[in-house]
Amino acid sequence: MDEPVATLVAPFYLAVLHGNMVSPGFRGRPDELLQQMRAVAPAVTLENALYLWPRGWREGLMASWWAAVWRWPETPGQVEPLLIPSRSCFEGQAHCLALAQINSPRCRQILARYLDEYLPRPDLDYDQPWAMAARTLACIGASKNEPERFKVAWEQWATGTHHNLGGYLEVMRRMLAFADAVARPMT
Repeated sequence: MDEPVATLVAPFYLAVLHGNMVSPGFRGRPDELLQQMRAVAPAVTLENALYLWPRGWREGLMASWWAAVWRWPETPGQVEPLLIPSRSCFEGQAHCLALAQINSPRCRQILARYLDEYLPRPDLDYDQPWAMAARTLACIGASKNEPERFKVAWEQWATGTHHNLGGYLEVMRRMLAFADAVARPMT
């Protein structure tokens, strides 16, 4: 295991996966995790993320997590080719999180493109709930009500599944707050 994976991925990816760190059943202690992430966060660079994104789902998940922490403006161009084809499991969750956190017009466009492509596919259960939650939160933050555009498609896609948009919105809100807490200097 190389240094970036050992320090920026391995200790954290299970906590970030599915928003585990903000769920009531998290086996770790959120305050300890926050301190551990804060300890390494100042050393995390865009170059680290560029190295991690193409390596695998764990690395991509954490590269996008760190992008959510630091809000790098280059993130949309890096995650779009990873998110849209949905070639890897799980990492799309953090790609959506990073796009919601950065919340630029380009980020909202990428999330809309994802939803346009994957909501009409009820046979595919990929990152649709994460993308829908991210798009909803990004539009709220941008004073736009565009998620209504996807309401019918979401309801059709989610029918008969266990996906509850409200639950994903809450997890994503908590994850965004956690990312902000990691970025804040320790006091």
